[in-house]
Amino acid sequence: MKIAELCALLERMSPDDMKRVLVEMYRALPAKTREGLAIDELLNNPAAAGNRARMANAQTAPVDIGALEAELRQFLEDAYARVSLSKAYQHLKAHGQLPDYY
Repeated sequence: MKIAELCALLERMSPDDMKRVLVEMYRALPAKTREGLAIDELLNNPAAAGNRARMANAQTAPVDIGALEAELRQFLEDAYARVSLSKAYQHLKAHGQLPDYY
């Protein structure tokens, strides 16, 4: 359901039905999810919900490009090594040259 559809549905709902739906949705969320999404804080202070999301985005740590490059290079080297080992294994297997323990 899109946000606009949700808003229209909520407009038509009675306060008692809305309360019942909210309680069921809260109950359906695992505690870790409620904590991670700061649901309790949202319920205690709904007006600050938009500000909290903007602040979370602003506090994202900048990426260290050098460290990222090093990690990517290591990942690619490991991937190429794994492919090379796999090709070597397939070659030995095809030619019946694998040791007995394989």
